[in-house]
Amino acid sequence: MSLLASGAMPLTLAATHYATAVSPENTWTLTAIVECSIYCPFRSIENVSGILLSIKDASSSLATLNETYTFRNETRPRVAVLHGDLNSGSGNLSSVLIAGGLAAGDFVYNPASTDSQTFNPNINATVARVYAGALREVNVVTLPEGVSEITETLIWDQISGAVVEMDLSDPAYGTGDSVSIRLASTNMWSQSTAKDLGVDSNPLSQGLVPGHQTSFRLTVTGFGGLTGSISLSLTHPSEIGAYLNTTAFTLNSDETGYTTLTVTAPSNLAPALYVLNVTAQSGLTVRYAAVTVFIKPPDFLLFASPTFFPAGQVGSAIILVVSLNDFNGTIGLSLANPIGLTGSCDPTLLSVNTTDSLSATDCTFSSSTPGSYTASVTGNNGQLSHSQTLYVTVTPTPTAPDFYMNVNPNFLDIAQGSSATTTVTLTALDGFKGNITLTGVGELGLFETFTPRTVNLQSTSATAVMSVQVRPGLQTGIPYDIKIIGANGNGFSALVHTAIVDAIVNRPPPPDFAITADQESISFDSSQSGMIGFNIAGQNGFASNVTLATNISPGEGLSLDCPARISVTSSPTPGTCSLHSSPPGLYQVTLIATGGGSSHSATITVTISDFSLTSSSSSFSANAGSRGASTITIEPLYGFTEKVDLTVSAPSGVSCSLSQTTLIGSGTTTLTCNSDTPGAYKVTVYAPAYRKTIEETFTVNSQRQPASTLLGLQPELFYAILGSIIVFTIALIAIAVVLKHRH
Repeated sequence: MSLLASGAMPLTLAATHYATAVSPENTWTLTAIVECSIYCPFRSIENVSGILLSIKDASSSLATLNETYTFRNETRPRVAVLHGDLNSGSGNLSSVLIAGGLAAGDFVYNPASTDSQTFNPNINATVARVYAGALREVNVVTLPEGVSEITETLIWDQISGAVVEMDLSDPAYGTGDSVSIRLASTNMWSQSTAKDLGVDSNPLSQGLVPGHQTSFRLTVTGFGGLTGSISLSLTHPSEIGAYLNTTAFTLNSDETGYTTLTVTAPSNLAPALYVLNVTAQSGLTVRYAAVTVFIKPPDFLLFASPTFFPAGQVGSAIILVVSLNDFNGTIGLSLANPIGLTGSCDPTLLSVNTTDSLSATDCTFSSSTPGSYTASVTGNNGQLSHSQTLYVTVTPTPTAPDFYMNVNPNFLDIAQGSSATTTVTLTALDGFKGNITLTGVGELGLFETFTPRTVNLQSTSATAVMSVQVRPGLQTGIPYDIKIIGANGNGFSALVHTAIVDAIVNRPPPPDFAITADQESISFDSSQSGMIGFNIAGQNGFASNVTLATNISPGEGLSLDCPARISVTSSPTPGTCSLHSSPPGLYQVTLIATGGGSSHSATITVTISDFSLTSSSSSFSANAGSRGASTITIEPLYGFTEKVDLTVSAPSGVSCSLSQTTLIGSGTTTLTCNSDTPGAYKVTVYAPAYRKTIEETFTVNSQRQPASTLLGLQPELFYAILGSIIVFTIALIAIAVVLKHRH
């Protein structure tokens, strides 16, 4: 894939051939600044102060030069002879000399002459920058890192091809290991005095994580007395966002102006390299600056330390997982062991993020067969997978009394200003007995103590505890080696063994606090008041006042009364909020505590239960002297289960009663009323504890209802006549019976 992204300026020079543009006796001197941490990949040049390059021979595309290194630590200068072909890229000139006359968009080497093994990127940009007192057109190539690789920016003079600047950086551990090499002097050009305009950027390139932004500081300088208005314009690829905070200013003679270029990357942007161009113009003078942004996806690194142990014993190795580019996730580790070696890792799940960028696990191994083994550890988070080789050496069992030292755990995760412990196990081999004195050798800022310091090993094994204290301010985010030395005896005749512990130093957690609710949910009915209990406790030395705010959803129906301010220390500080509500419902109450630059919250679900009081009809009636009835119903709302006492109120002359005066949660009761006085009366049923009432109209008719008739006669008259007829009939039958007996 071409490293030239959209946004590059048009070519300023057409390259027709790849040839040397320097002459014998041309020289240039570079200064070097090297920043190194513990695992620095640039350790071999850490003390280099300068590099002198002098051309010995140059013809066609071939060149030979002397490279002389000078050092800060009084080491004698070191001279090397470099030779190469600028057309094909063969040889060892790539970091010091490139073909002259190339420009943005060209390949660094002639594509027709290179083989598949030659890395041949495009030139990102051609810009004007000041080197050795003169404004020079230079070519820029930025090579973004892959996983565990190094980012490199190479800049060379366009006319001569001499490398004038090189920046290297290593992303491992996030420590900022870097090399900065820049031109100090040369005999290939002299300082310029003509009026001119320069625009430059610091830095020239940066990595950018999707969803984030970065900025470049641009300097605009007038040379040779150039003055007046300067206008700036920006072009950039559409995939990214960018803007200048200043697009115009005025320069006085030999003055410098500044502006900031801000670049943003969408969260879904794929890995790529983009070039942004800034144009500075003063009248007819136009100069360009180009910056390179390479999109770096979140990723992680694996590092495995080697281990060695005697046959029949147990050895341990450290596996480090490092977060890169805002990687945030959990890595699952798996271990593949060769035949003859048994091993396992614990834990097998490691989490890393932008704050805790390092995590580690301990892998233990055992074998009864001496030899060299290679195990493989693989880290996988479901989307990314990386593997690392782990070298294990099993030494023969000693044939003379000896001891073996093992440490568990062999990595310590320690915050600045805190301490951690590990156990040192000493195992006797071939009948060893004696005293072993333990000593810790670590980086400055790590303090090791042993309990006990001298172990009397008289049986199979014995242990000691090593405590490691980390001073405040020690650099974080990198592992520090601690060498544990166990010695039996003194001087050259001492029996000595060592073990390594890695201490991962992290920033101490900042002072903070936490708020917790006594209950996740509470319920009460609308006739009552509720209460929310909570605790606020300081963490990591937090001691400050905390203000309390509330948020209630839905926003109406529930009122909350909480303390406005609470004094918080390390001990839990209790508090309460009282609740009041008339409408029933389900509410989310959030308590928001703010103080000391932090804000935390606790959410409680509040259920306000209630019931509805209804009747079967709004009115009922009866005749004077008779009874009328209506059904009163209680329906629960939001889980209401409480006891409801009911009473009834009626006006004078009306008598009313309820079939049940107490209902639990739900149910029905019958309201019965009667009166001898015709009229319409308001009857009220009360639930006094809940301030609920229901009114009904009881109507008493003005007269009694006439009875029904039988054959048109009132029932009393009908039955009187019917009785008389029956009596008369019986009398006639009796007389007839008597007369019959006489005859």
